[in-house]
Amino acid sequence: MVEKKARVQKQTPVRLEPRLQAVADFIQGHTHLDIGSDHALLPKYLLQTQRIKKVVVIEKHQQPFENAKTALQGFNADLRLGDGLNAFQKGEAESLSISGMGAEKIARILQAHPERLPAKLTLQPNDNARTLRVWARNAGFHLQAETMAKGFWRYSILSFEKRLGDDPAYIHVNLETALTYGPHLLKSKHPLLKEELEYQRPYLQGLGKHGAKQLKILEEALNVYKNIVARMSRENPLP
Repeated sequence: MVEKKARVQKQTPVRLEPRLQAVADFIQGHTHLDIGSDHALLPKYLLQTQRIKKVVVIEKHQQPFENAKTALQGFNADLRLGDGLNAFQKGEAESLSISGMGAEKIARILQAHPERLPAKLTLQPNDNARTLRVWARNAGFHLQAETMAKGFWRYSILSFEKRLGDDPAYIHVNLETALTYGPHLLKSKHPLLKEELEYQRPYLQGLGKHGAKQLKILEEALNVYKNIVARMSRENPLP
């Protein structure tokens, strides 16, 4: 059995779509928990590339559980049929990932058993990540890094770690703007963030007074982005 695992893990790693590759790039350690794997491409990749040694996969429904079971046959994988953290105990993994769900749903999973959460979380919501940034600030998780990936939408991928004190990620940026669009994305002038802001702007403008509040936050994000570009231009003038 050990030899079989070694042979499987030496195969060419599965190809991940950009959003899952971005998630994988944030994960490394011994034992990792993935909730809602479906076809288990992410945990399979993590094992094949030896970014982790063992994975715990939790699926709520039978068919995704069977999909994951088939995909991870021969790997060091602990597959469980259950509802989120109900099927997990504190200390069984050092990190957790949830991908491809709405931010509200991800937050509900995390809030169900906060005492069971590993210290490191990688989250990829299919919609605006504000809910997760707000949850993390209240739960004592610092936003260590974030990026974006292009696919059907422009996805945000967030890396959190349990830390004491205030989260330094939100220093020198407007809090509401940073919670909505991401402090690291703003500070790093991520190109996909600019695309997303410019995509949302005409839609919010068309809503009139109903979109005024959100439009103000978006304009603040663009202003931060422009200020960063202007500052970088001053610090690195053309020869």
